[in-house]
Amino acid sequence: MKKLLFLISNLQGGGAERAAARLSLALQKHYQIYWIIRSHAPPVYPIGGEILSDPTFDLPLFPPSLRSLQNFWQLARKIHSLKRTLRPFLTLSFMRGSNLLNVLTGGPTLLSLRSYPTLYSLPLLRKPFNFFLLHLYRKANLVVPNSQATACFLKRYLPRHKIFPIPNFLFPPQLPPPTFLPPTPTLITMGRLDKLKGHIHLLRVWPYLKQAFPKLQLHFLGAPPAYKKIDVSSQLQKYAQNLPGAEDIHFLGFQSDPFPYLRQATIFAFPSLHEGFPNAILEALACALPVVSADCLSGPREILAPNTPVLKQTQEVEFAPYGILFPVPDGRFRPPQTPLTYAEKCLKDAILSLLRNPQQQKHYRQRALERAQHYHPHRILPLWLNALQRATRC
Repeated sequence: MKKLLFLISNLQGGGAERAAARLSLALQKHYQIYWIIRSHAPPVYPIGGEILSDPTFDLPLFPPSLRSLQNFWQLARKIHSLKRTLRPFLTLSFMRGSNLLNVLTGGPTLLSLRSYPTLYSLPLLRKPFNFFLLHLYRKANLVVPNSQATACFLKRYLPRHKIFPIPNFLFPPQLPPPTFLPPTPTLITMGRLDKLKGHIHLLRVWPYLKQAFPKLQLHFLGAPPAYKKIDVSSQLQKYAQNLPGAEDIHFLGFQSDPFPYLRQATIFAFPSLHEGFPNAILEALACALPVVSADCLSGPREILAPNTPVLKQTQEVEFAPYGILFPVPDGRFRPPQTPLTYAEKCLKDAILSLLRNPQQQKHYRQRALERAQHYHPHRILPLWLNALQRATRC
């Protein structure tokens, strides 16, 4: 079999990491898979293939400094040397840093883009940094964005024959979704505890939800990212302690298998500020959960309202075919007594609409399972096999 090399920063949790791990499992019947994982921490997800990297690859690249620049070039030399020794027919990389290293170290390359590109980097550096990245992306054999919205953005800068969008797929849960509603209404969300995930907005609307439904529970699945200095997790938990019904707010940490928790929930809420193509929504749909999501770039609209323009963003509560969309919040921490913003009012109204209307819940549960089938491996894997072949011909 041909040798296929995967390049990624870590497999310690997160949607992109989970997607890469799943892809390796699906492709291991077709290719001999090897991994370069820049972090020496063991993967938290099952993977297909063999890990070639060792602890000497774990060189800190952040925060930016002369030392991190030296580490970057040292790491690039290590990867270049390993590529020359292994001679893979293609190197598949995930996320910004690994994509950059993949292009710079030569050989046939396929880049997997996991987030909407204009949201990379600090605002003042966004334009020059994106120009630099996009210039390098032109050197890749093929670029695979995971959303149509990202593909639309890339078409302004890259040759169209180098762009091949493929959505994420999921292995469905082994157990079927429950056929009955949980006895205790439970609102659940999932994602790393980072400001960009917008978790604060669920805490902001919590008092209004709790007042209307005193038995309601709120569950957070996710852990803070290791690379961020600001501990948003502690901020969220401290904020929650001062809210009414704080004893019913639970931070459950990272779970490599979220399905048992999703199966016990009533509604999945997703107030993220930006995404690539959120696995969390796909996993919620697979568990027949009604989804309330921010209409952020990119992914939620493509999943929940597939027949609408991919770059559209709603300015009101939108009852889409496969879930409910609301305007993107701003991610700001405000004191609990501060009035809700317009986006937060929309989030509150959407959740209350579902809680008050069992028929609406039933409708979206049925539609969730229907939509989840579109992301089954048997639909998505052929696209990846096609992309890998196309990359070697470019």
